Parts: sequence; C-alpha cells; structure tokens
Amino acid sequence: MAEQIISNPQLIINDELIAYTPSSLKYVKNTAKTVIKSLTAGGESAITVHSKDVTEAVSQVTFSFKATTTNIELLDFWVSNTAKNVIELSSSNGVIALAFIGMSIEEVPEMEFGADKDIEVTFKGDPII
Repeated sequence: MAEQIISNPQLIINDELIAYTPSSLKYVKNTAKTVIKSLTAGGESAITVHSKDVTEAVSQVTFSFKATTTNIELLDFWVSNTAKNVIELSSSNGVIALAFIGMSIEEVPEMEFGADKDIEVTFKGDPII
C-alpha cells in the first residue's frame, strides 16, 4: 500500500476553519519524559525503576498566518480566551484527527506587516485527546 504524505491538514480553532501559511503547521504531543533510575539491592545486583516526569508535559500547536484584520481580531480573542481554546487538526484522508483542549497563547506574537510577512502563533496546553 502506498504511503501518503500529510501536507495540508485542516486547522480548526474554536469551531472556525483557519487559513494558514502552507508548511507552517506543526504540533508537539505532551508526552511526559520517561525517567529511568537504577536501584541496588546490595552487591552487584541492580534493578531499574521507571517513572514519568509530567512537569513539562505540555502540548503545543504552532502555525503562521498573514496579518489581515480578521486574523488580528482572531488572535486578540485567542489571547483573551485563556485555557478555553480548542484546536482540531484533521487530514482529508482521515489519517490524522487530533484535538487539543485547554489551549492558551503564552506569549503574544510579534506583529510584522507586509505582503510577504507572517505572524507565528503558538498555543500551549492540555494533552491531545
């Protein structure tokens, strides 16, 4: 079976389809880091214990779009909608369908204007569902 590259998934934020700059959409799962430690029972014997460090387990979605009046209004709303933004990513062939809930914009992006300029937006928040 031939593989298909996922190149243009839909980006939906708070039930609104968002037009973004091609090849700018990316995400990071909130996967907790696995920590492996060694314990000794005396002599030369040892066992390992495994745990999850959830202190940095934060999901992230980043994309870029143009500085239109509509996009600036959306950005202002997303910034004020702390921990309530919902982001969905889906591909037309059904290969991916991800939902990120409880998302916030931690740092307001720098606004840069011009025909060839983009605004990079980064959301961070809860686990992927």
